[in-house]
Amino acid sequence: MQIIRSALIAVFLTSPVTVTSSTAVAQPANSPSPKLAQTSPMGWNSWNKFACNVSEQLIRETADAMVSAGMQSAGYQYVNIREMLTNAEVLAVNQDAKGVQGHRVWDEGPLEIWVKPLADGSQAVGLFNRGESELIITLDFKTIGVTGPAKLRDLWEHKDLGSPPDSYTAHVPKHGVVMLKVSK
Repeated sequence: MQIIRSALIAVFLTSPVTVTSSTAVAQPANSPSPKLAQTSPMGWNSWNKFACNVSEQLIRETADAMVSAGMQSAGYQYVNIREMLTNAEVLAVNQDAKGVQGHRVWDEGPLEIWVKPLADGSQAVGLFNRGESELIITLDFKTIGVTGPAKLRDLWEHKDLGSPPDSYTAHVPKHGVVMLKVSK
């Protein structure tokens, strides 16, 4: 289950993200009761409980709890992950005025690098780890068309990382991503 990775690829590939949820309780669509309406898609909304502190483990635990509590049989079908919508810097990448989709520029085994050009001339870069353990990934600036030093900002951590001369190395957690803004 690579929910967080998939949500982040959506930031690189799509225009604005829309997430919906419902708080109504209804019978499943196959309910024999004529008194109750069929269910619309319902899910549990992570933002109300966990804000930006969502992990793959937490999502799995939440989904398992929903099933064991009978919520799945009541019509709940998914877990909404909204942490990317609460991070203004990540959301700005998704809604960038340039409107260009990101693309994968490098992959090796479980590691991938995606880049998305932005309207201000900078680039959003995602360092993805699809592996089962933390891995080290190095972004060679030449891979994204940058020569010499580049100014880096970690968009998840809201932290400037300085201006490394020609590459940047990060420890990326299993099924995780480091999302950077790279500019001259």
